[in-house]
Amino acid sequence: MRHLLGIAELTETELSAVLDRTAKIAQGAIFSFAQPVALAFYEPSTRTEMSFVRACQMVGASVLRLLPERASVVKGEGPEETLHTLRAIGARVLVVRSGEPLLPHRLSELGVAVVNAGDGCHEHPTQALADLVALQRAVGAVRGLRVLVVGDHLHSRVSRSTVRLLSQQGAKVELAGPPDLLPEGFAEMLGADHCPDLEQGLSRADVVMALRIQQERMGQTVVADLGAYRRQWGITQERYLGLRQVPWLMHPGPANLGVEIDSELVDGTKSLIRSQVTSGTQVRAAVLSLLGEEVA
Repeated sequence: MRHLLGIAELTETELSAVLDRTAKIAQGAIFSFAQPVALAFYEPSTRTEMSFVRACQMVGASVLRLLPERASVVKGEGPEETLHTLRAIGARVLVVRSGEPLLPHRLSELGVAVVNAGDGCHEHPTQALADLVALQRAVGAVRGLRVLVVGDHLHSRVSRSTVRLLSQQGAKVELAGPPDLLPEGFAEMLGADHCPDLEQGLSRADVVMALRIQQERMGQTVVADLGAYRRQWGITQERYLGLRQVPWLMHPGPANLGVEIDSELVDGTKSLIRSQVTSGTQVRAAVLSLLGEEVA
């Protein structure tokens, strides 16, 4: 594996290698990659950035953290020039998160292994892998599993990555959400089905994933009435616990508690939300160690 840019580019062989390596890391195996890894997070992040820092520690990689507000970015330096500088310093892998779609793809042409940690409203492949691992640990094989993903699909990297990956693995995925946040044909593009009725979708789901309302990306499509969104599309405690079959619950985080999901559900007995964070660190350590075998 030379890069990890998106789920669409990930081959079955590479996916198997990541899952196998993740399982071994979870069991205590140690894989070494004693080379500098540069973390260029042009957008704020808690879970993804900190889990990459921890993943670097787990594989023995030194961390070069780019802080855009204290770097030459504020002087107008473009990401290509920044990458050339990081490469000259010694970085062998670049982990990049940016509001610019496809920036990781562009940087991957400059001679450094690149991991996409989220680009615009495009993809977030390591989150998708973390979601798959967390789900497999809870239920086993996902083939045939009925998964309902609810929320802001239009601006969601997770929707474009996790939905595609679960669909490829044989899960029966349905997408639900407000029409202006779930464009026509979006579900079909990812190998999923459109679910126009939340209650019906919940009644047949084995797994429900709520997506964050991403107000910072919405521009003119901002959700003005969050209370109305919660009433119609939120995974509320009343709605969730009233189901005949209570599904597994997921959320990529950070959650707008009391909007797309009620806080009481986050640490419930069938919640995988904390497990998604744990598996994310292990997946990222696996990815870095596999990339390290190529660039060492």
